[in-house]
Amino acid sequence: MLFFLLGRHTFKITSVADNNAKFQSITSKIKTSITSIESAQSVSAKDTIIENTFPLIKEAYNLNVDNKEISSLKSLLNGLYYKTNDIVPISNITVLSDIGIVYPGSSISSAASLNGYLYLTDPIAQYVFKLSESNVSTPQVLESLKTGTEIPQAIAYSRYSQTMFLYDINKGLLTISTDGTINEQAPPVSSQISDVATYSGNLYLLAPKTGTIYLGSNSSFNLTKVFSSSLLKGAKSIAVDGNIFAIGVHGNIIRFYNNTVTPFSISNLPAMQYPLIHPSSIYDTQYTNDIYILDPSHQRIIVLQKPAIGATNTIDYTFVKQYVYTGNQNIFKNATYMTLSANQQEAYIIEGSKVIKINI
Repeated sequence: MLFFLLGRHTFKITSVADNNAKFQSITSKIKTSITSIESAQSVSAKDTIIENTFPLIKEAYNLNVDNKEISSLKSLLNGLYYKTNDIVPISNITVLSDIGIVYPGSSISSAASLNGYLYLTDPIAQYVFKLSESNVSTPQVLESLKTGTEIPQAIAYSRYSQTMFLYDINKGLLTISTDGTINEQAPPVSSQISDVATYSGNLYLLAPKTGTIYLGSNSSFNLTKVFSSSLLKGAKSIAVDGNIFAIGVHGNIIRFYNNTVTPFSISNLPAMQYPLIHPSSIYDTQYTNDIYILDPSHQRIIVLQKPAIGATNTIDYTFVKQYVYTGNQNIFKNATYMTLSANQQEAYIIEGSKVIKINI
């Protein structure tokens, strides 16, 4: 290390040898930290070490001695971070369609997956769209809704009754056959419907303004009021698997059983890393083992394991893992709705007029 005097000022020049020595010291600390992370017993202990190690990575990069080695160590550190927090990085994202390009101002309110296609409701454009799940394309408009007199609000597919249900503000409850034919089944209810879910062929409709759940029986399509709750006022999304789950106006998850609010809690919370701040959509059916929650604030999908069938006294829903987008762009920061393919291998995220496909 050399020092030079110029007037009253001293200038220090760091030699290559000094940089190399400092680099070796930092990388040695990083390697020791990685070993410590692997042997630490708790999630919090692992995360503390990880948090303290990332600044060392940055410091080593600034020395510009061997960026290839630092990149390798950073990759190991990221892998340990993901493993510790049960994170599956979202790397495969496809924008299947941006309907707003063809229909400016368009906004999708709900979606349902069936036989390789997504059916999308757009109350602004007053259409139901049919979009291929596998190809980036402009969606088809179902011919029977091209009149523009309907305002389709929510759509859902019942695997139990193999029926696609559509709720329209003006025409009420409709069914869609596989050839696209739409049949009117029941007149609309007095409250605006924001989401629809199915269970054992029955149809559950959420009216968030009044906090009401309406039911359409599989034996009779007539819509009847089941119950109301102040907890459902302003609710964003519902899912039904025997329980009724709703995302409340403040982002809390509410659980109803026999039309009565019942306890709900998430176990293994420390591994989730961040709390659910403002989740926007919940996906669950009687055929899934897990509950999927869209948390756009953290660009992730949370997966919770449901209790075993028959474990009626168990209210804990165990955090399993989270699919997190780790890129630089805010891909679905403002997403409002999520649905999954029948095999739960693809998630479809709705953000305004965009349909985003994520492999999970």
